Amino acid sequence: AKPLAALCYEKTEGNPFFLNQFLLSLYEDGDIAYNRKQGVWTWDLRHIQQRQITDNVVDFMVDKLRGLDASTQHLVSLASLLGGTFTLRMLAIAYESDAIETAESLWPALQLGLIIPLNENYKFSNSPEKLNLTQCRFLHDRVQEAAYTLVKHQDMPELRLHTGWLLLSNMTEDELEAQLF
Repeated sequence: AKPLAALCYEKTEGNPFFLNQFLLSLYEDGDIAYNRKQGVWTWDLRHIQQRQITDNVVDFMVDKLRGLDASTQHLVSLASLLGGTFTLRMLAIAYESDAIETAESLWPALQLGLIIPLNENYKFSNSPEKLNLTQCRFLHDRVQEAAYTLVKHQDMPELRLHTGWLLLSNMTEDELEAQLF
């Protein structure tokens, strides 16, 4: 396992978050596998070394996000504008949709573990009130950073302004006070 560990360290520089994501990616892509009959892990080190896997955690996460469908990518990029933690209500306002449609569009990012619900309200039901109260957060600040980079640089000022106006016109005074910064 030493050569594989050395390669993992070389790619991730020992960053625990990146290492976890790197190993998960190797497993999902079939580059490492568990042989149940023999009770051992197997891998092809040369094949892993030949793959074009970036050693930059943000680039790695951008590649992962680009694997999502376009609507989920857009939704995750909007979430990145709202901060590391956000409510589904705020995201639905920015997405210009209702809570149920927003939750359904966000679901693939939750399945990948890139976004994490912070309470039990995230269940697909016909209860927008419960969904609106759901708080979510990005798995890591690097995931948020990667989601933020999905927006073209030249489109960012207009998107920020539009999102800000949507939030301002649709949030209560208490919500605005709580989200001052």
